[in-house]
Amino acid sequence: MMPPSTGPIAGAWPEQSRHRPPGGTCHVIAPPVTRKPPAGEEGPVAEDSPPPTAARAGDLALLVPVGGDTYALPLAAVREVAVDPRVTTLPTAPRVVLGLFNLRGQIVPLLDTGRLLGLRGVERSDFAVLVETGHGIAGLAATAIPLTVRLSEAVGSSDLEASTETFLVCDRRLAVALDVAELLSPARISR
Repeated sequence: MMPPSTGPIAGAWPEQSRHRPPGGTCHVIAPPVTRKPPAGEEGPVAEDSPPPTAARAGDLALLVPVGGDTYALPLAAVREVAVDPRVTTLPTAPRVVLGLFNLRGQIVPLLDTGRLLGLRGVERSDFAVLVETGHGIAGLAATAIPLTVRLSEAVGSSDLEASTETFLVCDRRLAVALDVAELLSPARISR
């Protein structure tokens, strides 16, 4: 039985080291996202319509901590967040692929978000942000718990690869919005 929610992460296991639930399985802290119709349209969004690939001002976004930096993904592009995935490394995989993990019977690649951005790789990933790609689900490594926010106006642009704008968020930190489609392009993953 899951412990009662004690805040914004319903079902988290704070009494367990590194957020691992009893039994050692990967635990999801964010439910799948239900997309709302665009402004001015009525009815549900067709399931086959693609989610936005980059967050914009006014959008709900998931803040993904990677080392000392924070990146914003459009919430509609995020499937869920998994806590402490048990990763099996692949010796012959590109450096950007940290390995594979099992999520409820589905094998998911975990990608090094830092290396995807052309930065230093992550040392360890306590969270995996699951997004849809052209080849199925992939996990993006996060080094701390991701948070959901509504983005205010952009405060500038970013020169970082696969990024769009920079936003001032929550506790006066900057978050760089990432373009999920560009970030997860086959050319970027294979390098």
